[in-house]
Amino acid sequence: MIRIVLAITFLLPLFLFAQEIPARRNQIKLSPLRLIDWGAPGIELGYERLHATQFAGFDYISSQLSVAYLDNLLHANGSRIPKGYRVSFEEKFFAPTILSNGKQRLFFALETVYLMGRYKDHMSVDDTINHVVLTDTLSVLKQTMSFSLKAGIQCYFGRFIVEFAAGLGLRTREIIYSEKDYPDLPFSEWPSNGPWGYDPSRFMEGKSSTLVVPANIKIGFTF
Repeated sequence: MIRIVLAITFLLPLFLFAQEIPARRNQIKLSPLRLIDWGAPGIELGYERLHATQFAGFDYISSQLSVAYLDNLLHANGSRIPKGYRVSFEEKFFAPTILSNGKQRLFFALETVYLMGRYKDHMSVDDTINHVVLTDTLSVLKQTMSFSLKAGIQCYFGRFIVEFAAGLGLRTREIIYSEKDYPDLPFSEWPSNGPWGYDPSRFMEGKSSTLVVPANIKIGFTF
């Protein structure tokens, strides 16, 4: 997956019509909200490069590649926080100058995100034969792929930049259990320790799809 994203990053500019390129067309950005992400916190670093102007009615087009190391860095209780990585590729289309100015730029974006992480969890089932409750500790592999349409704004303060963006997308998720103590038992219920008997941080094994509302703030430097 990472190879595909990297290939897109370097090959896509070859198919776009490029004219004049601004002097500072590179950006290095951090995502501070990633540190406190409830579902998959970590440290994220992104690189964005402007590679085309005056294309299909847009003033600017840029590509952004972001990579995050996921781990429980700040959460006091986070046994189900995945440890792994997150890779995203984003193509941005900046609005004409009539809607932007020298210090703010409006944009629309298409984003693809892949996430892979592992964590430990436990689940239980009633043994009706021996009249006991069996609790199993297991390893959980979580993989997600999402596609989103976003809108946002970049605000410039000299060489520094602050970016706000949000949107709507579709996420597919696959959960795989391994290292079970009781691999042959049909575990079907999580221990109930969430509101209304449901804990949204836990996922049953299998594949599923859901709508997502991505939102983020990035802080960076242009050069």
